[in-house]
Amino acid sequence: LNAGEISIKTYGQSKITEIGGEKITIKKGSSSSIKQMIKFFFMPSGFHNGTLVADSIEGDVIHLAHTKAKVVRGKYIVIDHDCKIDLVEYEEQLEVLKNSLVKERKKIH
Repeated sequence: LNAGEISIKTYGQSKITEIGGEKITIKKGSSSSIKQMIKFFFMPSGFHNGTLVADSIEGDVIHLAHTKAKVVRGKYIVIDHDCKIDLVEYEEQLEVLKNSLVKERKKIH
């Protein structure tokens, strides 16, 4: 997936190989209480967790939540709630919230 501005809301587990763009935002979508109960009881295990799984995410400004990725590269990166990232390469700024895991961080020039 490649575009100038990308905004993704996940409602179930999603998988993609690569995402590239100038501004990338990934977060968990929200739904009504009734829809959440239906998904919880009738959908396969893991469907309702709303996580995006990617090999690589690359952009200028990146804000991720509920994302698992092997590599994230960018200038300004925020790793928000419930992320697991193997490697982050950033040019200017990296912010990682406490409940997310980044195994390796590299500042690049």
